[in-house]
Amino acid sequence: MTTEIQHLPLKNIDTDKLGFKEKAQEIADFINKTSPQLPYSVSINGSWGAGKSTMLNFIESKLEKGKCKVVRFNPWMISDSDELIKNLFEEIYFAMGEGAFKKAKDKFYAYAQKLIPSATKALTFAGAYVHGIPPAAATTVSTIAGDTVKVVSDSLFDEKPLSKRKQDLNNMLDETLREDEQKIVIMIDELDRLFPDEVVTVFQMIKSNLDLPGLFFVVAMDDEVIFDALSKKGISKPEYYLQKIFQRKYMISSKYQLMTLTDKFVLNNLNKDTLESEKTLEKCLKAYFYLEEKYYALNSVIKTNEYDSLTPPNGWIAVVNDDALIKESYLLVFDALMREINLHNPRTFLNFKELLLERWSDYYNHIFNNNKEKKIPCFIHTAFLIFIAHYFYPNFVEIKTFTETTHKNKEVPNFLNIISEHIHVITPYFEEDTNSPYDRGGKRLFPKSIIKTAILYLYKFPDDIKILDV
Repeated sequence: MTTEIQHLPLKNIDTDKLGFKEKAQEIADFINKTSPQLPYSVSINGSWGAGKSTMLNFIESKLEKGKCKVVRFNPWMISDSDELIKNLFEEIYFAMGEGAFKKAKDKFYAYAQKLIPSATKALTFAGAYVHGIPPAAATTVSTIAGDTVKVVSDSLFDEKPLSKRKQDLNNMLDETLREDEQKIVIMIDELDRLFPDEVVTVFQMIKSNLDLPGLFFVVAMDDEVIFDALSKKGISKPEYYLQKIFQRKYMISSKYQLMTLTDKFVLNNLNKDTLESEKTLEKCLKAYFYLEEKYYALNSVIKTNEYDSLTPPNGWIAVVNDDALIKESYLLVFDALMREINLHNPRTFLNFKELLLERWSDYYNHIFNNNKEKKIPCFIHTAFLIFIAHYFYPNFVEIKTFTETTHKNKEVPNFLNIISEHIHVITPYFEEDTNSPYDRGGKRLFPKSIIKTAILYLYKFPDDIKILDV
Protein backbone atom coordinates (compact mmCIF):
# COMPACT_ATOMS: atom_id res chain seq x y z
CA MET A 1 0.00 0.00 0.00
CA THR A 2 2.70 2.46 0.96
CA THR A 3 5.38 3.74 -1.35
CA GLU A 4 8.58 5.60 -0.61
CA ILE A 5 7.50 9.14 0.18
CA GLN A 6 9.85 12.10 0.43
CA HIS A 7 10.05 13.60 3.90
CA LEU A 8 10.77 17.15 4.95
CA PRO A 9 13.10 18.92 4.82
CA LEU A 10 13.31 18.80 1.05
CA LYS A 11 16.51 19.84 -0.70
CA ASN A 12 15.67 19.90 -4.39
CA ILE A 13 13.31 22.73 -5.26
CA ASP A 14 11.90 20.64 -8.12
CA THR A 15 10.40 18.31 -5.50
CA ASP A 16 8.41 21.16 -3.95
CA LYS A 17 5.05 19.88 -2.74
CA LEU A 18 3.82 22.79 -0.64
CA GLY A 19 4.12 25.79 -2.93
CA PHE A 20 7.41 27.02 -1.45
CA LYS A 21 9.08 27.54 -4.82
CA GLU A 22 7.76 31.05 -5.51
CA LYS A 23 8.49 32.35 -2.01
CA ALA A 24 11.99 30.84 -2.07
CA GLN A 25 12.68 32.47 -5.42
CA GLU A 26 11.43 35.83 -4.10
CA ILE A 27 13.75 35.71 -1.08
CA ALA A 28 16.71 34.49 -3.15
CA ASP A 29 16.19 37.28 -5.68
CA PHE A 30 16.23 39.83 -2.87
CA ILE A 31 19.49 38.42 -1.48
CA ASN A 32 21.08 38.28 -4.93
CA LYS A 33 20.19 41.91 -5.65
CA THR A 34 21.15 43.36 -2.26
CA SER A 35 24.46 45.23 -2.41
CA PRO A 36 27.24 43.55 -0.39
CA GLN A 37 28.16 47.01 0.93
CA LEU A 38 24.85 46.90 2.81
CA PRO A 39 24.90 44.46 5.76
CA TYR A 40 21.52 42.78 6.03
CA SER A 41 19.57 40.21 8.02
CA VAL A 42 16.19 38.58 7.43
CA SER A 43 14.16 36.08 9.42
CA ILE A 44 12.17 33.12 8.12
CA ASN A 45 9.35 32.68 10.61
CA GLY A 46 7.12 29.65 11.05
CA SER A 47 5.92 27.17 13.63
CA TRP A 48 7.59 23.85 14.33
CA GLY A 49 7.30 21.59 11.30
CA ALA A 50 6.09 24.34 8.96
CA GLY A 51 9.00 23.78 6.56
CA LYS A 52 11.59 26.39 7.55
CA SER A 53 14.54 24.09 6.82
CA THR A 54 13.04 23.22 3.44
CA MET A 55 12.68 26.93 2.69
CA LEU A 56 16.36 27.54 3.54
CA ASN A 57 17.37 24.70 1.21
CA PHE A 58 15.26 26.11 -1.62
CA ILE A 59 16.61 29.64 -1.09
CA GLU A 60 20.19 28.37 -1.20
CA SER A 61 19.52 26.55 -4.47
CA LYS A 62 18.44 29.83 -6.09
CA LEU A 63 21.34 32.01 -4.94
CA GLU A 64 23.90 33.13 -7.53
CA LYS A 65 26.87 30.84 -6.96
CA GLY A 66 29.43 33.37 -8.16
CA LYS A 67 28.27 36.11 -5.81
CA CYS A 68 26.98 34.27 -2.74
CA LYS A 69 29.15 32.08 -0.53
CA VAL A 70 26.74 30.16 1.73
CA VAL A 71 27.53 29.22 5.33
CA ARG A 72 25.04 26.80 6.96
CA PHE A 73 25.11 27.08 10.74
CA ASN A 74 23.00 24.87 13.00
CA PRO A 75 23.55 25.97 16.62
CA TRP A 76 21.42 23.11 17.94
CA MET A 77 24.13 20.65 16.91
CA ILE A 78 26.60 22.34 19.27
CA SER A 79 26.40 21.11 22.86
CA ASP A 80 28.45 23.82 24.62
CA SER A 81 27.14 27.40 24.57
CA ASP A 82 30.73 28.73 24.46
CA GLU A 83 31.21 26.68 21.30
CA LEU A 84 28.38 28.59 19.61
CA ILE A 85 30.51 31.71 19.34
CA LYS A 86 33.59 29.80 18.28
CA ASN A 87 31.85 27.79 15.57
CA LEU A 88 30.01 30.67 13.93
CA PHE A 89 33.12 32.83 13.67
CA GLU A 90 35.09 29.83 12.48
CA GLU A 91 32.58 29.18 9.69
CA ILE A 92 32.74 32.81 8.54
CA TYR A 93 36.54 32.81 8.82
CA PHE A 94 36.96 29.81 6.55
CA ALA A 95 34.35 31.12 4.10
CA MET A 96 36.69 34.07 3.56
CA GLY A 97 39.34 31.82 2.08
CA GLU A 98 38.63 32.72 -1.55
CA GLY A 99 37.88 35.71 -3.72
CA ALA A 100 37.73 39.26 -2.42
CA PHE A 101 37.16 38.11 1.15
CA LYS A 102 40.63 36.56 1.34
CA LYS A 103 42.16 40.01 1.75
CA ALA A 104 39.98 40.66 4.81
CA LYS A 105 40.55 37.27 6.44
CA ASP A 106 43.29 38.38 8.84
CA LYS A 107 41.32 41.48 9.82
CA PHE A 108 38.31 39.30 10.62
CA TYR A 109 40.54 37.03 12.67
CA ALA A 110 41.80 39.96 14.75
CA TYR A 111 38.25 41.18 15.27
CA ALA A 112 37.00 37.72 16.28
CA GLN A 113 39.84 37.37 18.79
CA LYS A 114 38.30 40.20 20.80
CA LEU A 115 34.81 38.72 20.73
CA ILE A 116 35.39 35.04 21.38
CA PRO A 117 35.51 34.13 25.11
CA SER A 118 39.00 33.29 26.32
CA ALA A 119 38.13 29.68 27.13
CA THR A 120 37.51 28.99 23.47
CA LYS A 121 40.10 31.18 21.77
CA ALA A 122 42.85 28.57 21.80
CA LEU A 123 40.49 26.00 20.31
CA THR A 124 38.98 28.34 17.76
CA PHE A 125 42.06 29.66 16.07
CA ALA A 126 44.69 27.10 17.02
CA GLY A 127 46.70 28.13 14.00
CA ALA A 128 47.17 31.71 15.19
CA TYR A 129 50.94 31.60 14.94
CA VAL A 130 50.72 30.19 11.42
CA HIS A 131 48.95 33.39 10.41
CA GLY A 132 51.47 35.56 12.23
CA ILE A 133 48.93 36.83 14.74
CA PRO A 134 49.65 36.16 18.45
CA PRO A 135 46.74 34.62 20.36
CA ALA A 136 45.23 36.68 23.16
CA ALA A 137 46.80 36.49 26.59
CA ALA A 138 45.70 33.54 28.68
CA THR A 139 44.35 35.91 31.31
CA THR A 140 41.90 37.55 28.91
CA VAL A 141 38.27 37.29 29.79
CA SER A 142 36.04 38.23 26.88
CA THR A 143 32.33 38.04 27.10
CA ILE A 144 29.74 39.26 24.65
CA ALA A 145 27.27 41.62 26.28
CA GLY A 146 25.41 43.56 23.67
CA ASP A 147 28.22 45.09 21.65
CA THR A 148 30.67 45.56 24.54
CA VAL A 149 33.59 43.45 25.73
CA LYS A 150 35.08 43.58 29.21
CA VAL A 151 38.86 43.13 29.26
CA VAL A 152 40.56 42.16 32.49
CA SER A 153 44.21 41.73 31.47
CA ASP A 154 46.38 44.88 31.37
CA SER A 155 48.49 43.22 28.68
CA LEU A 156 45.67 43.66 26.20
CA PHE A 157 45.93 47.43 26.34
CA ASP A 158 48.95 47.06 24.05
CA GLU A 159 46.69 45.64 21.36
CA LYS A 160 44.14 47.45 19.23
CA PRO A 161 40.80 47.90 20.98
CA LEU A 162 37.69 46.20 19.64
CA SER A 163 36.34 49.35 18.00
CA LYS A 164 39.60 49.87 16.07
CA ARG A 165 39.77 46.27 14.93
CA LYS A 166 36.19 46.40 13.76
CA GLN A 167 36.80 49.63 11.86
CA ASP A 168 39.87 48.10 10.17
CA LEU A 169 37.80 45.09 9.14
CA ASN A 170 34.94 47.28 7.96
CA ASN A 171 37.25 49.39 5.81
CA MET A 172 38.95 46.34 4.32
CA LEU A 173 35.64 44.66 3.48
CA ASP A 174 34.19 47.83 2.02
CA GLU A 175 37.25 48.29 -0.19
CA THR A 176 37.66 44.71 -1.41
CA LEU A 177 33.97 43.95 -2.00
CA ARG A 178 33.80 46.61 -4.69
CA GLU A 179 35.88 44.32 -6.89
CA ASP A 180 33.57 41.32 -7.37
CA GLU A 181 30.35 42.08 -5.42
CA GLN A 182 30.59 38.87 -3.38
CA LYS A 183 28.71 38.34 -0.13
CA ILE A 184 28.68 35.64 2.53
CA VAL A 185 25.15 34.39 3.23
CA ILE A 186 24.97 32.90 6.74
CA MET A 187 21.93 30.65 7.15
CA ILE A 188 21.08 29.83 10.77
CA ASP A 189 18.57 27.04 11.44
CA GLU A 190 17.00 25.28 14.44
CA LEU A 191 17.35 28.41 16.60
CA ASP A 192 14.10 27.67 18.43
CA ARG A 193 15.52 24.41 19.81
CA LEU A 194 18.10 26.22 21.93
CA PHE A 195 17.92 27.14 25.60
CA PRO A 196 17.15 30.82 26.32
CA ASP A 197 20.80 31.62 27.17
CA GLU A 198 21.92 30.16 23.85
CA VAL A 199 19.23 32.02 21.89
CA VAL A 200 20.46 35.33 23.29
CA THR A 201 24.07 34.36 22.55
CA VAL A 202 23.26 33.74 18.88
CA PHE A 203 21.44 37.06 18.56
CA GLN A 204 24.36 38.84 20.20
CA MET A 205 26.71 37.24 17.69
CA ILE A 206 24.52 38.45 14.85
CA LYS A 207 24.39 41.96 16.35
CA SER A 208 28.18 42.07 16.62
CA ASN A 209 28.42 41.55 12.85
CA LEU A 210 25.38 43.47 11.63
CA ASP A 211 27.29 46.49 10.37
CA LEU A 212 30.01 44.53 8.58
CA PRO A 213 29.62 44.77 4.80
CA GLY A 214 29.44 41.54 2.83
CA LEU A 215 27.58 39.55 5.49
CA PHE A 216 23.93 38.60 4.96
CA PHE A 217 22.16 36.67 7.73
CA VAL A 218 19.13 34.45 7.06
CA VAL A 219 17.69 33.06 10.32
CA ALA A 220 14.89 30.48 10.51
CA MET A 221 12.90 30.52 13.75
CA ASP A 222 9.58 30.03 15.51
CA ASP A 223 8.35 33.44 16.70
CA GLU A 224 6.47 32.16 19.74
CA VAL A 225 9.35 30.03 21.01
CA ILE A 226 11.89 32.83 20.51
CA PHE A 227 9.64 35.41 22.19
CA ASP A 228 9.31 33.09 25.18
CA ALA A 229 13.08 32.53 25.36
CA LEU A 230 13.82 36.26 25.24
CA SER A 231 11.17 36.98 27.88
CA LYS A 232 12.79 34.45 30.20
CA LYS A 233 16.07 36.37 29.85
CA GLY A 234 14.42 39.60 31.00
CA ILE A 235 13.78 41.17 27.59
CA SER A 236 10.38 42.76 28.17
CA LYS A 237 9.56 43.52 24.53
CA PRO A 238 10.96 40.70 22.39
CA GLU A 239 9.33 41.99 19.21
CA TYR A 240 11.20 45.31 19.47
CA TYR A 241 14.43 43.50 20.27
CA LEU A 242 14.10 41.44 17.08
CA GLN A 243 13.20 44.49 15.00
CA LYS A 244 16.66 45.87 15.80
CA ILE A 245 18.25 42.72 14.41
CA PHE A 246 16.14 41.86 11.36
CA GLN A 247 15.37 44.37 8.62
CA ARG A 248 12.91 42.05 6.91
CA LYS A 249 10.63 39.23 8.04
CA TYR A 250 9.17 36.41 5.92
CA MET A 251 6.37 34.18 7.16
CA ILE A 252 5.77 30.50 6.40
CA SER A 253 2.16 29.76 7.25
CA SER A 254 1.04 26.16 7.67
CA LYS A 255 -2.63 27.15 7.54
CA TYR A 256 -4.98 26.23 4.73
CA GLN A 257 -2.93 23.40 3.28
CA LEU A 258 -4.62 20.28 4.65
CA MET A 259 -6.05 19.42 1.23
CA THR A 260 -2.69 20.00 -0.47
CA LEU A 261 -0.92 17.74 2.01
CA THR A 262 -3.58 15.07 1.56
CA ASP A 263 -3.34 15.28 -2.23
CA LYS A 264 0.45 15.03 -2.31
CA PHE A 265 1.13 12.53 0.43
CA VAL A 266 -1.96 10.31 0.80
CA LEU A 267 -4.37 10.24 -2.14
CA ASN A 268 -1.56 9.83 -4.66
CA ASN A 269 -0.47 6.71 -2.80
CA LEU A 270 -3.82 4.92 -2.49
CA ASN A 271 -4.81 1.89 -4.54
CA LYS A 272 -8.41 3.03 -4.90
CA ASP A 273 -9.28 0.89 -7.91
CA THR A 274 -8.70 -2.53 -6.37
CA LEU A 275 -8.80 -2.14 -2.59
CA GLU A 276 -12.12 -1.40 -0.92
CA SER A 277 -10.41 -0.20 2.26
CA GLU A 278 -8.44 2.45 0.40
CA LYS A 279 -11.40 3.56 -1.66
CA THR A 280 -13.31 3.98 1.60
CA LEU A 281 -10.39 5.91 3.11
CA GLU A 282 -10.54 8.34 0.21
CA LYS A 283 -14.22 8.97 0.94
CA CYS A 284 -13.47 9.63 4.62
CA LEU A 285 -10.73 12.08 3.69
CA LYS A 286 -13.04 13.84 1.24
CA ALA A 287 -15.63 14.25 3.98
CA TYR A 288 -13.37 15.50 6.78
CA PHE A 289 -10.34 17.07 5.07
CA TYR A 290 -12.11 18.51 1.99
CA LEU A 291 -15.63 19.05 3.40
CA GLU A 292 -17.28 17.57 0.31
CA GLU A 293 -20.90 17.15 1.35
CA LYS A 294 -21.63 14.23 -0.96
CA TYR A 295 -19.41 12.12 1.30
CA TYR A 296 -21.13 13.16 4.54
CA ALA A 297 -23.03 10.57 6.55
CA LEU A 298 -26.47 11.98 5.81
CA ASN A 299 -28.69 9.15 6.95
CA SER A 300 -31.43 7.54 4.92
CA VAL A 301 -31.53 4.08 6.53
CA ILE A 302 -34.26 3.83 9.15
CA LYS A 303 -34.45 0.15 10.11
CA THR A 304 -32.69 -0.54 13.38
CA ASN A 305 -31.27 -3.87 12.26
CA GLU A 306 -29.53 -2.09 9.41
CA TYR A 307 -27.53 -0.10 11.94
CA ASP A 308 -26.66 -2.54 14.66
CA SER A 309 -27.01 -6.30 14.49
CA LEU A 310 -27.08 -6.44 18.29
CA THR A 311 -30.22 -4.30 18.54
CA PRO A 312 -33.55 -6.16 18.38
CA PRO A 313 -35.45 -5.02 15.28
CA ASN A 314 -38.87 -5.21 16.86
CA GLY A 315 -40.32 -2.29 18.76
CA TRP A 316 -37.56 0.21 17.94
CA ILE A 317 -37.14 2.94 15.37
CA ALA A 318 -33.97 4.78 14.34
CA VAL A 319 -34.08 8.54 14.86
CA VAL A 320 -31.76 10.61 12.65
CA ASN A 321 -30.68 14.19 13.13
CA ASP A 322 -31.48 17.03 10.78
CA ASP A 323 -29.17 17.35 7.74
CA ALA A 324 -28.29 20.94 8.64
CA LEU A 325 -27.09 19.85 12.10
CA ILE A 326 -25.01 17.06 10.60
CA LYS A 327 -23.36 19.40 8.07
CA GLU A 328 -22.52 21.91 10.79
CA SER A 329 -20.97 19.13 12.84
CA TYR A 330 -18.57 18.25 10.01
CA LEU A 331 -17.41 21.87 9.94
CA LEU A 332 -16.67 21.73 13.67
CA VAL A 333 -14.54 18.61 13.24
CA PHE A 334 -12.65 20.16 10.31
CA ASP A 335 -11.84 23.19 12.45
CA ALA A 336 -10.74 20.96 15.34
CA LEU A 337 -8.36 19.01 13.09
CA MET A 338 -6.35 22.19 12.66
CA ARG A 339 -7.02 24.13 15.84
CA GLU A 340 -6.78 21.26 18.33
CA ILE A 341 -4.25 18.84 16.78
CA ASN A 342 -2.45 21.06 14.22
CA LEU A 343 -2.94 18.51 11.44
CA HIS A 344 -2.28 21.10 8.73
CA ASN A 345 1.31 21.41 9.96
CA PRO A 346 3.47 19.53 7.41
CA ARG A 347 5.54 17.59 9.93
CA THR A 348 2.53 16.68 12.05
CA PHE A 349 0.68 15.54 8.95
CA LEU A 350 3.60 13.51 7.59
CA ASN A 351 4.01 11.67 10.87
CA PHE A 352 0.30 10.86 10.97
CA LYS A 353 0.00 9.76 7.33
CA GLU A 354 2.75 7.16 7.87
CA LEU A 355 0.58 5.28 10.35
CA LEU A 356 -2.57 5.90 8.33
CA LEU A 357 -1.11 4.34 5.18
CA GLU A 358 0.45 1.51 7.15
CA ARG A 359 -2.48 0.42 9.33
CA TRP A 360 -5.73 1.62 7.80
CA SER A 361 -6.45 -1.40 5.59
CA ASP A 362 -5.96 -3.94 8.39
CA TYR A 363 -8.01 -1.79 10.73
CA TYR A 364 -10.85 -1.36 8.25
CA ASN A 365 -10.92 -5.01 7.18
CA HIS A 366 -11.00 -6.21 10.78
CA ILE A 367 -13.97 -4.02 11.59
CA PHE A 368 -16.04 -4.21 8.42
CA ASN A 369 -15.02 -7.27 6.40
CA ASN A 370 -15.40 -9.87 9.13
CA ASN A 371 -19.16 -9.45 9.57
CA LYS A 372 -18.55 -7.45 12.73
CA GLU A 373 -20.05 -4.09 11.77
CA LYS A 374 -22.33 -2.70 9.07
CA LYS A 375 -20.71 -0.83 6.17
CA ILE A 376 -22.70 2.36 6.47
CA PRO A 377 -21.21 5.89 6.34
CA CYS A 378 -21.83 6.90 9.94
CA PHE A 379 -20.04 3.81 11.25
CA ILE A 380 -17.15 4.10 8.79
CA HIS A 381 -16.72 7.75 9.77
CA THR A 382 -16.83 6.82 13.44
CA ALA A 383 -14.05 4.29 12.90
CA PHE A 384 -12.00 6.86 10.95
CA LEU A 385 -12.26 9.47 13.71
CA ILE A 386 -11.41 6.96 16.43
CA PHE A 387 -8.30 6.04 14.43
CA ILE A 388 -7.24 9.71 14.39
CA ALA A 389 -8.06 10.17 18.07
CA HIS A 390 -6.05 7.10 19.02
CA TYR A 391 -2.99 8.42 17.16
CA PHE A 392 -2.97 11.81 18.86
CA TYR A 393 -4.35 10.91 22.30
CA PRO A 394 -3.76 7.19 22.95
CA ASN A 395 -3.99 7.56 26.72
CA PHE A 396 -7.49 9.06 26.61
CA VAL A 397 -9.31 6.98 24.00
CA GLU A 398 -11.66 4.63 25.83
CA ILE A 399 -15.08 3.28 25.00
CA LYS A 400 -16.78 5.52 27.56
CA THR A 401 -15.12 8.58 25.99
CA PHE A 402 -17.41 8.23 22.97
CA THR A 403 -20.50 6.62 24.49
CA GLU A 404 -21.22 9.01 27.38
CA THR A 405 -22.47 12.33 26.02
CA THR A 406 -24.47 13.92 28.81
CA HIS A 407 -21.79 16.60 29.25
CA LYS A 408 -18.28 17.42 28.14
CA ASN A 409 -15.58 15.47 29.89
CA LYS A 410 -13.13 18.01 31.29
CA GLU A 411 -10.59 15.27 31.96
CA VAL A 412 -9.96 14.51 28.28
CA PRO A 413 -8.58 16.74 25.48
CA ASN A 414 -11.18 18.98 23.86
CA PHE A 415 -10.61 17.31 20.49
CA LEU A 416 -12.05 14.07 21.87
CA ASN A 417 -15.14 15.86 23.16
CA ILE A 418 -15.70 17.40 19.72
CA ILE A 419 -15.35 14.01 18.03
CA SER A 420 -17.66 12.35 20.54
CA GLU A 421 -20.37 14.96 19.99
CA HIS A 422 -19.98 14.59 16.22
CA ILE A 423 -20.32 10.80 16.38
CA HIS A 424 -23.58 11.20 18.27
CA VAL A 425 -24.82 13.69 15.68
CA ILE A 426 -24.15 11.52 12.62
CA THR A 427 -25.21 8.24 14.23
CA PRO A 428 -28.96 7.66 14.74
CA TYR A 429 -30.15 6.61 18.17
CA PHE A 430 -32.94 4.11 18.79
CA GLU A 431 -36.13 4.90 20.62
CA GLU A 432 -39.28 2.96 21.36
CA ASP A 433 -41.83 2.76 18.58
CA THR A 434 -45.07 4.18 19.95
CA ASN A 435 -46.98 1.68 17.82
CA SER A 436 -45.08 -1.21 19.34
CA PRO A 437 -46.80 -3.57 21.79
CA TYR A 438 -43.65 -3.42 23.93
CA ASP A 439 -43.46 -0.88 26.74
CA ARG A 440 -39.89 0.10 27.60
CA GLY A 441 -40.67 3.30 29.46
CA GLY A 442 -39.44 5.65 26.73
CA LYS A 443 -35.92 4.24 26.84
CA ARG A 444 -33.35 5.32 24.24
CA LEU A 445 -30.46 3.25 22.92
CA PHE A 446 -27.28 4.28 21.14
CA PRO A 447 -25.50 1.80 18.81
CA LYS A 448 -22.19 1.36 20.67
CA SER A 449 -20.94 -1.75 18.92
CA ILE A 450 -18.85 0.11 16.31
CA ILE A 451 -17.08 2.12 19.02
CA LYS A 452 -16.24 -0.99 21.02
CA THR A 453 -15.01 -2.93 17.99
CA ALA A 454 -12.74 -0.11 16.81
CA ILE A 455 -11.20 0.64 20.20
CA LEU A 456 -10.67 -3.01 21.16
CA TYR A 457 -8.83 -3.60 17.89
CA LEU A 458 -6.57 -0.58 18.39
CA TYR A 459 -5.66 -1.36 21.98
CA LYS A 460 -6.18 -5.10 22.35
CA PHE A 461 -6.55 -4.76 26.13
CA PRO A 462 -5.70 -8.12 27.74
CA ASP A 463 -8.81 -8.21 29.92
CA ASP A 464 -11.09 -7.38 27.00
CA ILE A 465 -9.50 -10.06 24.83
CA LYS A 466 -9.97 -12.58 27.63
CA ILE A 467 -13.68 -11.73 27.89
CA LEU A 468 -14.14 -11.88 24.11
CA ASP A 469 -12.41 -15.26 23.93
CA VAL A 470 -14.72 -16.62 26.61
